[in-house]
Amino acid sequence: MRRRILIFMLALFALGSIGLYQRWTKEGDKIEDLPLELIVPENSSPKEEKADFILPEGVRIRERFKLPEGYSRIPVLENSFEAYLRNLPLKPHGSLVQYYDGTLKQRSNVYDAVVDMDVGERDLQQCADAIMRLRAEYLYGQGRHKEILFHLTNGFPVDYQNWKNGYRIALDGNRTYWVKKQNLRNPIRISENTWTWFLLMQAPYPCQKSLNL
Repeated sequence: MRRRILIFMLALFALGSIGLYQRWTKEGDKIEDLPLELIVPENSSPKEEKADFILPEGVRIRERFKLPEGYSRIPVLENSFEAYLRNLPLKPHGSLVQYYDGTLKQRSNVYDAVVDMDVGERDLQQCADAIMRLRAEYLYGQGRHKEILFHLTNGFPVDYQNWKNGYRIALDGNRTYWVKKQNLRNPIRISENTWTWFLLMQAPYPCQKSLNL
């Protein structure tokens, strides 16, 4: 009897989900046809309340958002990763989020600011990839190249030090290893192109799981 009730409830949930999907996708009521400012949930907070915490003239995260009354920011070291995140540059207030291919994100009510950072032309930065990118950019800017290292899901370490010296990842069944692909006569000179390619090549492989390795 309990099994029948459970199956019935699951069926009702499935039908409700389909109905909700059709509500948003039926002809003449497609979400992509709505103006960006109208795509907001009914229970979203009024723009007036949100505006109380935003300083449109702020060009960095720490400058764009005011603190609630009675709160203060936790002190951080000047060159720490925390300080780097607080000082990420932002696009002008009101800017819309663009995907890697230039298309606009439809729901404009799920973010309050846009970080001014190039994400490239491939769909690579998702979930864990975003924080990996920020961490890598921070270490690169600090000149701490030997610390730039991420793990593949099988535990294999992918470090920028090997990459800039001409080594590339090779796979042989379940075996992962480095192979010398380029003879760099001047490996001390690190070009932006080398750095960009490292980010592009390592991005698809690490994930949330590999962050714990």
